[in-house]
Amino acid sequence: MLKVFEDNGLPIDMLAGCSMGSLVAVGYSSGLKAQRLIDLASELGTQRKLLALVMRDATVIQPGFLTGNGIKRTFLPFLGGKKTFEDLLMPCKVVATDIETGERVALGSGSLVDSFRASCSVPLAVAPVRLDNRILVDGGVSDPCPAEVVRDMGADVCIAVNVVPPMKKGIETVIAKYYRRFNAFNPFAYLTRSVDLPNMFDIAMSSMQTLQYELGNFKAISADVRINPDLSDFTWVDFPRDKELVEKGIQATERALPAIRRAINKGTAS
Repeated sequence: MLKVFEDNGLPIDMLAGCSMGSLVAVGYSSGLKAQRLIDLASELGTQRKLLALVMRDATVIQPGFLTGNGIKRTFLPFLGGKKTFEDLLMPCKVVATDIETGERVALGSGSLVDSFRASCSVPLAVAPVRLDNRILVDGGVSDPCPAEVVRDMGADVCIAVNVVPPMKKGIETVIAKYYRRFNAFNPFAYLTRSVDLPNMFDIAMSSMQTLQYELGNFKAISADVRINPDLSDFTWVDFPRDKELVEKGIQATERALPAIRRAINKGTAS
């Protein structure tokens, strides 16, 4: 979306994001152009680098498969020395969820790495973060598409992007594929008649995706334009398919350009 905005000379004055979107929001607000963010997705999304990140970040003593420290180490060097929200070139907030109260927490001051680390703390996958007397997890749990946050920041025109896709039968993660192959040789799976059932982790993630898709569309109601890229053929671990994902975002944003221009003209006139 940001690439299409740049190519068409459309203004971007402030950003808000959650989960992976928090990294995009912080990166762009720190001065990285859209093409640089696209290049980083290709550089960091390879299977080799993802596997190395998982191996270095794995934990058995925290409430998540990964500590989340690898997210900090990976993205901090690209922020150009900027350490706090106050250092950014434009207003930016990232969204996390207080797992004890269920509240949406919009973070817009203090440490950048602690904030986007909290926003990316996918339950079960990444350990939560203790920040400002709160225990924070992924912002997508409470607000997958934080259009209201941008409105609260003072935006006259709000463009929302809901990248959480609806579930599609037959689309499975790499984890599910290997689990299915293992079960084919697991006699206990046949005894318990669970050979064709999904694993617990995929059940949890699919359940969360179903809720987030509907919640994201609801949360985007306050936006002037809502963009929904067609990502139903992708799973939450398809990082190596970055070029396809970027192209889907470009196509969806280009289709929305007439509505975006109308919203900008209307907002400017008012």
